[in-house]
Amino acid sequence: MGKGGAIAADGGPSHDAPAGEDALGRPEVSWHVPDLAGRCNLDIVPLSPASLVDLTAGPTAFLRVQASITWGQTTPYSPQWTWSVVRSDGKAIVASPGVDPSIVQFPISISARYDITVTIGDDCTGTARALVQEAQNQYRLYRLRVLPPDSLTDGPVPYEVDLKIAAGSTQTTKDVDFDTGVVVAIDPSTGPWSTLTVAIPSAIRIQSSGSTWVSSGSSTNLGPFWTVLDALLEYQVLIVPDPPNSGVPAPPPPYLLNRATSDNTRVDAEYITTHAKPLHLPIGIVIAGHLTSADKPARGATISLHSYQPSTTVGQTDLLFSNVGQADSDGSYSLSVNPGGTFSIVLTPPAGAPLPTVSVDQGIILTDSSAAAPTVDFQWKTLPTADLQVAVALPGGQTPVDPVVVHLESTTGSFSDVGVLSVASSQDSGQDGGDDSAWTTNVGGVVRRDGRTDANGTITFPDLPKGPYQLSLAPPSSLAGSAITTLMIDTSDANDSVQMTVPLATKIEVMGRLLDAQDDQATDSAGATVIATDLGHDLIPNVVVTASVDVDGTYLLVLDPNRTYRLVAQPAAGQGLPAYVPLYGFTTGTTNMQLDDQRVPKGVLVHGHVTYAGSSVPGAIVQAFCLGLPPDCVDRNNLAAGSPPAFASTISNANGDYGIYLPDPATSE
Repeated sequence: MGKGGAIAADGGPSHDAPAGEDALGRPEVSWHVPDLAGRCNLDIVPLSPASLVDLTAGPTAFLRVQASITWGQTTPYSPQWTWSVVRSDGKAIVASPGVDPSIVQFPISISARYDITVTIGDDCTGTARALVQEAQNQYRLYRLRVLPPDSLTDGPVPYEVDLKIAAGSTQTTKDVDFDTGVVVAIDPSTGPWSTLTVAIPSAIRIQSSGSTWVSSGSSTNLGPFWTVLDALLEYQVLIVPDPPNSGVPAPPPPYLLNRATSDNTRVDAEYITTHAKPLHLPIGIVIAGHLTSADKPARGATISLHSYQPSTTVGQTDLLFSNVGQADSDGSYSLSVNPGGTFSIVLTPPAGAPLPTVSVDQGIILTDSSAAAPTVDFQWKTLPTADLQVAVALPGGQTPVDPVVVHLESTTGSFSDVGVLSVASSQDSGQDGGDDSAWTTNVGGVVRRDGRTDANGTITFPDLPKGPYQLSLAPPSSLAGSAITTLMIDTSDANDSVQMTVPLATKIEVMGRLLDAQDDQATDSAGATVIATDLGHDLIPNVVVTASVDVDGTYLLVLDPNRTYRLVAQPAAGQGLPAYVPLYGFTTGTTNMQLDDQRVPKGVLVHGHVTYAGSSVPGAIVQAFCLGLPPDCVDRNNLAAGSPPAFASTISNANGDYGIYLPDPATSE
């Protein structure tokens, strides 16, 4: 790597010639030109169950998977999804797609290997393999987490351990003894760049890849954030300074304390104790440039750097890692960001402008805060537009009085070239043979519009870039029986003005039956709550619908058509059953439907005694999570990623005893 800092695409090192120096003797930033060609790949992840290896065969068991496109740019063509599933005995298995063609489900009725292949054309493919076992050979791993009660103020830390639940077992014992942690203080403050050391009020989040527990809090002008850490774990500490008050200079950018920013030193409780009070925040690298449309400055447009998460990353958070730069009247902006991570660039057009939002989905690395300030410019291209007017109608030609929420979003790959991103160091390299520290690339974007209908049931989106969109309508609760309505529209060849009337769809009935593990009765399942969660990303928050299981095991859900749902059951308490039972995912159509029968698994009792320093601990929170893939389970390689649901949860009693029930793998489908 050349002298000084580097910025590189795809998280890799930049192999450039030695960089020159600016007038102050600082090394210049070297830029690595990203190669966006030949990067297409499809990643296949399980949706339900949330694993490809921990699967149990059964007459009604099935696997639901989703493919995601990994590319160094927006997909330059409309994907044509083609799926194939072949069992190890050579039999082709029918994979049934839903409304979203990137999602399919297929039966896993016998123990075998299931090879899954998907393609979207142009040699862009993905493969995965699912391993399905017979129930008697099965076991399931869980992560047991026990949190000390607030009444213990002398330093215990959360207890965590893996649990192996064997098929056919009835109970297992796991006693818990809390370890004493290390009390630490984190006090973000100005660094050497300031004449005085002054506290910087900040939001603080501490996590470790070796623990599911995430500690968070705030520091203030009056004092640091105090917490207790496990002496055996390595941590990363995210510091996000509070927004400034009006007229106050902007604080330094967010800072992540980890190995990358600690000279490869293990950031454990001892390190935090000696380095975080005060924790001097770097002022960061200043990035400046211009944001423009095709013919004028894009005043009010914003640019920010986020932690880079590829489009296929599951269970992680896209965190803001810079100040937000806003374009002035001449399009100029500046922001600061701390090095030590991999970033992506997000550009937001001015409010009301007929321009797409741009997210550069490729890793960018800043490695040296002493480097000359880089320049990042972006120019939006002019796109043909049309005014779109949508009128919402009820059955019988009525119009809704209460507003309908309308969301419009361009389809994947439909706007593959919306602008030019230009990156360069603040000084020319001055080297013969050209400047290899600058590069430009055309990038794609996405158009999103949101609004509510007026009193006449209409809404207009002016200056909408022409192209294919998904239109989603969410009716208010006052419109009983009306459903979320989703349809695809295409204005690519439209005139300057488009009017359309969209009738609201009606809800459908989805019927199912939840039975006991060993028979066709409903002695155990009666009274359970069945929960269907809409998995669509077009409406926030996700819609959740519940239903109660009747004495014969039947339940009835009233759902929206053409939507994908995740189904779980919560059996009634006091029956020795698991508190959380994932069932499966499914996609509704436009007519009433009957789901396959599902069974409540038997419960395996996990019980034990909670102690600390030789005394029983009442009030400890005991939880168990499945080990697998997010979002349903805890990722074994990064326990802190995501926020999966607990399969069981309880509180230790006055004697320090606890008991929870987890699913028996022999009776789980």
